[in-house]
Amino acid sequence: MSSSDLGRNAVEAALQGRDDTRRGRRTNSSGNNQPYAVNPPSDFSLQEFAKAGSLRSIYQMLKASGGPAPGPDGITFSDLSQNDEWKLASELNRCLVDRSYRPGATRPVRIRKPDGRFRTLNLADVHDRLVAKALLLAIESYWRGVLPDHWRSPFRVFAQMETFMRENDAYVVAIDDVRDCFPSAPIDRVVECQRTHFGDSDLFWLAETIIRGQEGSRRQTGLDQGSPYSPVAMELLLHDCLDQQTDFNGQGPTRLFRYVDNVNIVCRSVCEGRAALQSCRENLRAVALTLKGTDGEPTDLRDSEATVNVLGLHLGWHDGQMTIAVPESSFRNLEEALIKATLLPGSLRTAKRVINGWLLSGVAPALTRTQAPIIIGRVSSIARRLGFTEIRENELIRTARKALDVWIDVRNECSSTPVSLPVLS
Repeated sequence: MSSSDLGRNAVEAALQGRDDTRRGRRTNSSGNNQPYAVNPPSDFSLQEFAKAGSLRSIYQMLKASGGPAPGPDGITFSDLSQNDEWKLASELNRCLVDRSYRPGATRPVRIRKPDGRFRTLNLADVHDRLVAKALLLAIESYWRGVLPDHWRSPFRVFAQMETFMRENDAYVVAIDDVRDCFPSAPIDRVVECQRTHFGDSDLFWLAETIIRGQEGSRRQTGLDQGSPYSPVAMELLLHDCLDQQTDFNGQGPTRLFRYVDNVNIVCRSVCEGRAALQSCRENLRAVALTLKGTDGEPTDLRDSEATVNVLGLHLGWHDGQMTIAVPESSFRNLEEALIKATLLPGSLRTAKRVINGWLLSGVAPALTRTQAPIIIGRVSSIARRLGFTEIRENELIRTARKALDVWIDVRNECSSTPVSLPVLS
């Protein structure tokens, strides 16, 4: 059964049957009501994976945090009643177990990037997002062992870079990005990477079906950004073709600190940085990918005039420590997000969530004793200018303290010699 047929038969039928819920009837309440998970992959059971109770529990997760945008059929996670959810889960159970499941079409949605350009998310219907999320959760424990860097935060990347610099006297940073990483992904190679781990099993069938999407075997290029399983599929490809293949032998201490499609290399000289980037290009070329080549020459962070933007923050080196600063573009992005918040119901709540997220996960490493008051003052000024006068600086200071504590903890975890930082007062 195709996903479009599933959507028409199961979702529409569910929507038509909402009165059943009011009368207290439930289509299916038996079985395991927790997300199915397995490790090692050889223990995977399609019958267990497809149990309606497990699928319905994942639907509830997505309903709470999976995003409100619909796929091509216009149905959102909030549109279905509890009875509808059970009907959908039961129908998915049937077509997964007999392997008739096929994903449907996706809806392209353009999302503005921090640099002003756009990336395209391909949003599937809710039932396809449910199956992809269920697959990710089922084998997430396994992938965390194989691909630990996929779950590391940008903070940990900074901390690991700093430790490597200090321990190897290497302060040159070479950066680049994989060009159009998800849209250019070679699907046959992506699928073969999955087969290496799963063999010719039910699990491999499911992973390949989700990766290839509606086009099936005709699909040759492009992973759907927007699918819950695409990030780990892309991570495995880059891990296999770039991280594991790039050889820096013959050079001085050199290490690749990749974060998704961001290539960050630390070494001792500009020449070594150029050679390292060239090694990355050659390995990416083998899978029809390439680097953008727009970030300029490798840079020595000890140069007081140098500015290197890594994962949205400016890096430098001073007095034996990495220095981290917030670029103007980050403040502009924050202001744009707060402007959007003014147009939404519950705008104050949304604005606070945006600011807290920006402080906690975006700029925490820059919140030193000297810089934090400046950063917090600017955030407060932006908020007041947009009408969010209820947001107080003392609230921002409390959040900044939490953010800095997290950064210090991560930094010290990655260092053989813990580094002390001034405490934000």
